[in-house]
Amino acid sequence: MRMRRKKWARPELDACAWVVKDCDRYRGRWRTLFPKDQPLHVELGCGKGVSTCEMAWAERNINFVAIDISTDVLGVARRNIAARYGAESVDNIRLAVKECTLIGQTFSAGDRVERIYISFCNPWNQRSRHKKRRLTHSRQLMQYRDFLVDGGEIWFKTDDDALFDESIGYFMECGFEIRFLTRDLHASGFSPNYVSEHERMFSEQGIKTKFLIAAKRSLAAAPDLLKRRRRAAPDMTTLCYIEKDDRCLLIHRNRRESDGNYGKWLGIGGHFERGESPDECVLREVREETGLTLTDYAFRGVVTFVSGDWVEYMYLYTASAFEGELTGECDEGDIQWVDKARMKDLPMWAGDRVFLRLLEEGCPFFSLKLTYEKDELIAVELNGRRQG
Repeated sequence: MRMRRKKWARPELDACAWVVKDCDRYRGRWRTLFPKDQPLHVELGCGKGVSTCEMAWAERNINFVAIDISTDVLGVARRNIAARYGAESVDNIRLAVKECTLIGQTFSAGDRVERIYISFCNPWNQRSRHKKRRLTHSRQLMQYRDFLVDGGEIWFKTDDDALFDESIGYFMECGFEIRFLTRDLHASGFSPNYVSEHERMFSEQGIKTKFLIAAKRSLAAAPDLLKRRRRAAPDMTTLCYIEKDDRCLLIHRNRRESDGNYGKWLGIGGHFERGESPDECVLREVREETGLTLTDYAFRGVVTFVSGDWVEYMYLYTASAFEGELTGECDEGDIQWVDKARMKDLPMWAGDRVFLRLLEEGCPFFSLKLTYEKDELIAVELNGRRQG
């Protein structure tokens, strides 16, 4: 469930002396932001700061950096921390807005972080291809190794059994030693345990908190983070260009550098789920990514992508009417209405410009094959005929 937008959050964060603006520019210099040079701990996804403020208040001999991607959430965290400290100076906490999967842009070895807290992060269990977004995935752990001191620890809590079990494998793959592990934290007698709002909620539902401590050890060989699972069948996807008043709704894929489409502007779409028709897939993907429900849309063509052994069949749509309000929130990037005249200046795949031109020219239903060699478009076939 997303938190409602809080108009007061951003102004309060901007006015707060212990909120760090443009946090990436302090990479390697985080210790200079605190009045005392003390052990440095980082919390990834601090949420409303319920446990953060209690932990920092109790452990004043430690400096804490609490990070979350949402300014609305951090606004609540700031108020909770201010209330806990009262008249005393908040000298051992710094709040920062950042996408946690890009944390390597914010911290470096020079920051000498002794501990990282990850509590009740998104398990990303819906689709196997989303697991790499987990904050405990090997891709993330290798980022943490860069700025975590030797012997430094990661304290990880979750309510999700699958995430917990698979995370153990991630830690071992990336050279971490499991120092402590329990599948029922509250019954284990472990202390100290600062309870967050999620932990309290799950406990009231009878869901046990899984918890482990993993310590950084030497790593003989880094895991292959670029390995790809060969699919038994081609990828099946949909893509839709929603139009309104000479504008088109696009997504700027700017959330994760590991994204194969990172930096590019695309239409709205995604992979088929089992048993879906193309229409069902495009309607669901548009609704999930934008909050909109299409009421007038058209199937315009099929695009076949080929690159080495990889093949994707994409069902291409346009839409001219919809219901609902644009959410403006998407895990993969920023969604914006873009003037059609400006689209040609945006970073896009070369093949995307080919089928966008066909759509703009009103080309009847078409079959387009685009062959790439790495990132370079080397061949175009329209309705079975080689172009150019």
